[in-house]
Amino acid sequence: MNLVEKFERLIKKYPKPEDFMDKLVAGGALIGASGYYTPEELIEMNNDVWGLFGKMVIGKINVTNIAEAFLLLEGVTREFIEKVADFLLENIEKKNKGAMLKWL
Repeated sequence: MNLVEKFERLIKKYPKPEDFMDKLVAGGALIGASGYYTPEELIEMNNDVWGLFGKMVIGKINVTNIAEAFLLLEGVTREFIEKVADFLLENIEKKNKGAMLKWL
């Protein structure tokens, strides 16, 4: 699954821009806590993410094109975005499996 497909799945799960960005930022924060990036890199990425969120809110970026918009951002690497998307999708799958087990 490529990056755009990953984000399309996430957008389907979190169609409201606020929910999508909350999950994206939370996933990024957890990856940031892993120590993979320097504090300076994390601050720059965080600023870029919130800048993009502001553009989504005022309607400059269509939510369906969010994956492409992220690829265009300076300071946010494709690798970082892929890790966040993978992390979120894994947690969604775990949550769905847990819900199914409770249901059974």
